[in-house]
Amino acid sequence: MQPVDPKFGPIARTLLETWFALPKHDLVPYRSDFDPMVAVPILPVLVILERGSDRVWRFRLAGTEIDRRWDRKVTGHDFTELLAPDIAPIMCRELDTVVDTPCGSWSLAHVKFNSDRVARIEFLRLPLRAKDGSLSLILGCAPEITSRNAYRPDTPLSVVGLVEQHFFDLGAGIPLAHRPVS
Repeated sequence: MQPVDPKFGPIARTLLETWFALPKHDLVPYRSDFDPMVAVPILPVLVILERGSDRVWRFRLAGTEIDRRWDRKVTGHDFTELLAPDIAPIMCRELDTVVDTPCGSWSLAHVKFNSDRVARIEFLRLPLRAKDGSLSLILGCAPEITSRNAYRPDTPLSVVGLVEQHFFDLGAGIPLAHRPVS
């Protein structure tokens, strides 16, 4: 396993370790090899996203904290419904890159709530293979890393800003456009 970036929070580290322990098929595990019960402590912030034949990313599975944060069940919904219009293309390119390369991605984003509170959310995204072998799934987590009032009832408006975004190698490299300048 490659060294974990020190920026990764404990939930992201746990998910990454879980993903690395899965059997790989051409560098990427099948969704069927991931047993969510292995990651019980982080289940509330786990998501599985699926890119449909229309190239739209939808929530295939979302943990209870994700549903609570958005004040609704998000499973089946278009991922971009939760994003500000200027952020949606950036995050969709991130998701496409994760499965098209395949590589991992880590980012921090700001989510604005109705109370005007802005929370920092950490996203870790890792590719998974669908039953048919296609790379069309992403296993991820989205914990809120804001320390105070993180679980106060409040309805989010949308993801309004991207603070940081990094891609990392899972064995197939990272796209040239996303490599750090040395």
